[in-house]
Amino acid sequence: MKKVIYLDIAASAPVNAEVLDIFVESTKNDFANPHAAHKLGVNLANKIKSSKLSIQQLFHQSFNVVFTSSATESNNLILSQFASGKSLCSSVYHPSMTEPLVKGEATFKELPINQYAQIDFVKLQEMNLNSFDLIALQWVNNQCGTIENIEKVSEYIKEVNSDCWIHVDGVQAIGKVDSNINFENIDSLSIGGHKIGAPKGIGCLLIKGEKSHLIKPLLKGGGQEDNLRSSTVSVPLVLSLTKALELQVNELKISSLVKKRHQIKSSLVEVIGDKVEFPFEEFSCPSILGFFINGISSDVVMRCLEEKGIIVSSSSACSSKSKKENLMLKKLGYSLDKQKSFLRISFDGCLSSDDIGEFQNRLASAWEDLSFLIR
Repeated sequence: MKKVIYLDIAASAPVNAEVLDIFVESTKNDFANPHAAHKLGVNLANKIKSSKLSIQQLFHQSFNVVFTSSATESNNLILSQFASGKSLCSSVYHPSMTEPLVKGEATFKELPINQYAQIDFVKLQEMNLNSFDLIALQWVNNQCGTIENIEKVSEYIKEVNSDCWIHVDGVQAIGKVDSNINFENIDSLSIGGHKIGAPKGIGCLLIKGEKSHLIKPLLKGGGQEDNLRSSTVSVPLVLSLTKALELQVNELKISSLVKKRHQIKSSLVEVIGDKVEFPFEEFSCPSILGFFINGISSDVVMRCLEEKGIIVSSSSACSSKSKKENLMLKKLGYSLDKQKSFLRISFDGCLSSDDIGEFQNRLASAWEDLSFLIR
């Protein structure tokens, strides 16, 4: 059976081997409730506390760390507090950023976005930002992969409106772009575990220490996680996420990702020629390659590649069930026909040169099968 070449890391990554070992060991041994008053519980509570300290140190900030079930929950926990129409966000962002801001007739105002799904900074400067209680940003776009300069944007926003809450979705950025930046002007940041080699079911929310008391919990009960997220904390998942974050941040090799991206792009150009188009290339993170194959449906290409043992995507996983318009591409001005020719390749440091060579061989075989469909 031939090896599957998995190029959909932006949807979900395989569990890292070191992380899996920690998860299995902790599942066997850390069975007590970490909120219990007995010795076993106190020991596990200390492990959770140590994990929070490790995560704070990774980002060189005194954020409060709140463990959640996912980045979606983290986004919802913050953004649902601001569903009043005094929020600024963008419909090119992940639905977990936009949906919590809609409450009845109240909805968010649109951030000015350029053709690369980045904030149009000139137009942002023309806006009256003092009228907003929240501005939500996405560090890396989950579909086209373009990077937002959150440091520059957040600094400007705070200069104009120091009381505005700035929330950042960091899901696709961690382990893919340099996170050694100034987070001083960012009030909260969400992280998802299964995008970075941790198991599904764990994420976290980083909140500025002095801001935590302003947040009302979505889950109410025992008051765990400083009364921000009631529910028994899973120690195995917490330890897994912590290890995955340490590996992603401390062992980040951007130059290696850039090299692999160039090899993949070259393979696409060599096989498909001028039918392939890379409009987001200049501003994309190293690990996501969003592109169009003109003249053929991306779903057809995706299924043919899947038969060859190559897994890519034609949209983000959260919107893959929708057969209608791609809201992100629609917002950027692309026609429905163009939207349906979009593909996304995403990968991490585990992708080898041999894998990329095999990708090109199988791509060539798939393209030969598809050539009669090209318009």
